[in-house]
Amino acid sequence: MRPTFICAIILGLALNILPASASNWLIVAVPQTSGKDGQILKISQPFHVVLSNTSLHDLKLWDEWSSKGYFNLSFEFKGKDGKVVTVAKNPDVYWFKHSPEVIIVHPGCSYSITVDFSNAKEWMGVKNLTGKMTMRVIYKNTDKALSVFNAPIQSDSIKVIIAR
Repeated sequence: MRPTFICAIILGLALNILPASASNWLIVAVPQTSGKDGQILKISQPFHVVLSNTSLHDLKLWDEWSSKGYFNLSFEFKGKDGKVVTVAKNPDVYWFKHSPEVIIVHPGCSYSITVDFSNAKEWMGVKNLTGKMTMRVIYKNTDKALSVFNAPIQSDSIKVIIAR
């Protein structure tokens, strides 16, 4: 085999098994509507979080419905008084199946997660959200599988107005 071909194979394998860094991702929350003082986040309606692959190779995430991906998404809200409210999935979930499923996000593509804070059994901390706040999205995979992304990603903070 020619050395260039072997190098290409090794590089391809390395890109496929090495975990990506947080700099390979862009994460944003997309609340339902905008107002003059910020985005309006209606607790009673779903909104989206979008993860975009900014790298030059495929990246992998655990699908949110599986036990390995269910707890990866959380939110940090900060009120005018400086108090921080964390909104995260309820850990008291009984799993009937633990079959992990991987989502492959191609270079330049995005993966959208629908978030529904109106489900009080699923999300903890929502009842503490009120008024004008800043919101930051945090995506953190705690599973250490080599081929699945596992570094924390954080969005920039955006101004939101909480509406019930």
